[in-house]
Amino acid sequence: MDKRKGRTNKSERTSTRLQHSLDYLFDYYYQAKKSEGRADNTLKTYVQNYNYFCEFLDERKIIRDIRNINVEVGRDYIIWLRDEKRRFSDNCNVP
Repeated sequence: MDKRKGRTNKSERTSTRLQHSLDYLFDYYYQAKKSEGRADNTLKTYVQNYNYFCEFLDERKIIRDIRNINVEVGRDYIIWLRDEKRRFSDNCNVP
């Protein structure tokens, strides 16, 4: 029997990790939309909604990796936006 072992992978390569990083993928998407000439307000909305999604993932302690996102996470995010997310700033005078 052969006693030699191959090298074990200690960690994933950086390029492989970036392929699945939500931050990297969002930046790629954002640059594509910016190059298409989307309006500034539209681009700001994209960033704001992505920040909401990141806030949701951080609250639930879900790592920002595309492999961790599935239909259940999407449904939970919609429910979180509808029921739990504070809709306005801390200013109590805002209706």
